[in-house]
Amino acid sequence: MRRGIAISVGALLGLCCLLSAVGGGAYLLWPREVARPVVLIHSPGYGEQVRMGETVTVHSIARDKEKVVRVELWVDGQLREIQKSALPGGTSPFPLLTDWQPSSPGTHVLVSRAFNARGGRGQAMVSVEAVEDTDRDGDGVADRADDCLDEPGSATAHGCPDGDRDGIPDVDDGCLDEPGLPEGQGCPVPDEVDGDGDGVLGETDACPEEPGPAWADGCPDADGDGIGDGEDACPDEPGLPEHGGCSVPGDLDADGVLDGEDLCPDLPGPPEHGGCPPPGGGEDTDGDGVPDDADVCADEPGVPELDGCPDRDRDGVADADDLCPDAAGLAENHGCPDMGAGDRDGDTVPDDVDLCPDEPGLPEHAGCPPPGGGEDADGDGISDDLEGPVDFLDRIDLSLFVEEYRRMELSVEFQALEFEVDHDYEQVWCYAGLADGAIDHYGPFDALGGRRWDIAEYLGGASSQHVRVLSGDPLEVEADCWASLSTEDEPYHLGEIVRFHSPSDWDGHVITVSSTGGDEGHSFRASYRICSPSCEEAAFPPPNLSLLHGRGDHRLMWTWGGDRAGIDGFTVYLNGTYLFDLAADTYSHSIGYLEPGCG
Repeated sequence: MRRGIAISVGALLGLCCLLSAVGGGAYLLWPREVARPVVLIHSPGYGEQVRMGETVTVHSIARDKEKVVRVELWVDGQLREIQKSALPGGTSPFPLLTDWQPSSPGTHVLVSRAFNARGGRGQAMVSVEAVEDTDRDGDGVADRADDCLDEPGSATAHGCPDGDRDGIPDVDDGCLDEPGLPEGQGCPVPDEVDGDGDGVLGETDACPEEPGPAWADGCPDADGDGIGDGEDACPDEPGLPEHGGCSVPGDLDADGVLDGEDLCPDLPGPPEHGGCPPPGGGEDTDGDGVPDDADVCADEPGVPELDGCPDRDRDGVADADDLCPDAAGLAENHGCPDMGAGDRDGDTVPDDVDLCPDEPGLPEHAGCPPPGGGEDADGDGISDDLEGPVDFLDRIDLSLFVEEYRRMELSVEFQALEFEVDHDYEQVWCYAGLADGAIDHYGPFDALGGRRWDIAEYLGGASSQHVRVLSGDPLEVEADCWASLSTEDEPYHLGEIVRFHSPSDWDGHVITVSSTGGDEGHSFRASYRICSPSCEEAAFPPPNLSLLHGRGDHRLMWTWGGDRAGIDGFTVYLNGTYLFDLAADTYSHSIGYLEPGCG
């Protein structure tokens, strides 16, 4: 199966604020594409695990020197959120902050898409994994919060059995049949203001001499339905206050209309309305005169003619469906005035308000196709909005023609393997550095036996060192080591190593070197390996990526040692956020269309 190779540009983009001309007198005239906004999704993170049904905060920021006029959130191919700039010319940066709840387990794809004032669109994508909470004992308390995984219990007792419903698990409750307090080990703790010790104080306790839960006003409530036993006609069976604490079979909402005939079995209502609440009844959260149960936009003041949804230009088209919410227009024109602009893509959205006038799309999508569903101008199987715009230079290996491109920076990994000395010491440590970098102190190392010391803890495995070296330059490795027989003795100098390893040594083979210049009779041997770009064994090694400067532009360039015929292409990420794909036969890519290019 063909694969895609990931390219991360997070560390590189921060380097480019000033552009220089290509040296050697060669001017490369790279074409300028329509600027696209730069979009980053800050949360959730790529590959993050979230819980099904829990609220996930989605935070993205779009930036563009041409200003951003619209930001969208798409989840699994469905448009979930639209936010438009309150300023006619747009704004930048443009944050999107909203909530989302995964309703099913598995992988979910979130795309934040932004449009600038010139019609350019950019997007970012992350995928998250939604996991489902398990409930082994079926008590409604998720296993992660359940202290009694195999015994059904109550949420107030952290999933453990609690017969008297006082929030204290039976196993810790000294009075199993009487609601009590934690300081009484589950038993009532009488005092001057709480005579029965049930935690319900003074005048709020309807049964001051009998302990009971707060939800029954301090009175005993054996069935836990909130109706004190003294007033409950069915004290052992949960019921409704309207029926004296008894249940009514077949009438879930206890409105006197049997469920089989009740048009609203979960909402109480009179028989003359079929068991439903009368029109106009109920709360009105947004205060617009439209009751919540009839208000499609219950949290936004609106107009009755549009079921309580806002229509700020009063043209009869709800703002959410109005492509021109501040200019009164026609319903058949999606809320916009008829300016005679035409509709060249034939999607019924006039060109003057169509954010994608040459690509058909739905009106609710501002006339644009969904992410990944647009045109594929070069026919490579990657839609244009998922692909950075390709110019003729992208498919040319510039390092074959231009000297400056042969001097790109390469990623190199240094991995220490073994460290051995000639004598028994109490402590061993080193000062080491790579590629003209800072000399750092490492150690003291742990002894491994046989006069071997664990240098890999500091410079091997997960602690391997990664540096960048100009192609063609050697990698300098330097180490100066010391040892002592005890903390009181003067240390011995074990000598130093200084080696310059050409790229031919960067293939991962084991290199063993011995020190020179130490105190007489004291030395060390070290083994290590050097790899480019990484020592990790993988079928698809990561590419080597560099940021190159050209006249009026800047360009990503990469080398890759794998077989390009076996991959679909390269995927570009910025700080862990997916940006776009590039074809397998590309070697570089101009990113001048991303605005702003720095910061």
